[in-house]
Amino acid sequence: MRIEYDGGGFLGYQRQKDPAIPTVQGLLEDICSEVLDEPVTVVCAGRTDAGVHATGQVVHVRTESARPLDTLVRALVRNAHGRIGVRHAWEAPPWFHARHSASRRTYQYHLLVAATPRPVVAQRAWHYSREIDFDLLQSEGAALLGRRDFRAFCSGGEDLKHYFRTIHRLEWRRLAPGAASPSYLVERLPLWHLEIEADAFLPRMVRMLVATLVDVAAGRRPPGTAARVLRGRDARQASAPAPPQGLCLVRVDYPPACRVPPPGAPQWGEPSARR
Repeated sequence: MRIEYDGGGFLGYQRQKDPAIPTVQGLLEDICSEVLDEPVTVVCAGRTDAGVHATGQVVHVRTESARPLDTLVRALVRNAHGRIGVRHAWEAPPWFHARHSASRRTYQYHLLVAATPRPVVAQRAWHYSREIDFDLLQSEGAALLGRRDFRAFCSGGEDLKHYFRTIHRLEWRRLAPGAASPSYLVERLPLWHLEIEADAFLPRMVRMLVATLVDVAAGRRPPGTAARVLRGRDARQASAPAPPQGLCLVRVDYPPACRVPPPGAPQWGEPSARR
């Protein structure tokens, strides 16, 4: 399933030992297990932190149940009470894995550069009150492209086997009203967004990258800081993670064999152009 959720209502994706803690995985598993009449585990393409949103998260469930796909989806949408939405669902081949089969993930980070807060985007952007050099913001990020050891931009990944990730694209853009964006959300707002695409990400990697780049562009740290921190491989030299509400997982891509269900397999909803 390709799902979306507002991270503000959850303490992250991963289920916690205390069932009272609201998590995306906990809610998904509770609903799916009840509908399918068996305990299931819901695996995601990328675990999001507390407060981080998703519009293109991909999850998979392995089940022996014969319940129709649309029955599961409709029950999930109904019982989630608006906290989780399903955009597309399909029966995948047995070897499909939401995380291991994925080839790329894309996140967006929204930044509001203004002297005063703007409540209409407060839950979707980081309000930053200092002036920013956006040319420097983009050029500083160029040093992070390619396959590199990103342990300096990782928090909480001590058990990882390696810290190498490949950033394919890192672009900052000014948002403007358009067909995909209601004008009242972006009109006359100094709202920027970063789109970053990589094979995978380390824990809090995007938020630490964003904070470091913004600190440089605001004059709080000297140009070249991102490259120096990267070479130093010391997370203490990176800036503290940017606030979670500005971050959103927008797309997960898969190899061609994974992009469509097998011939004749049930589907629900509309598949995206890229998954």
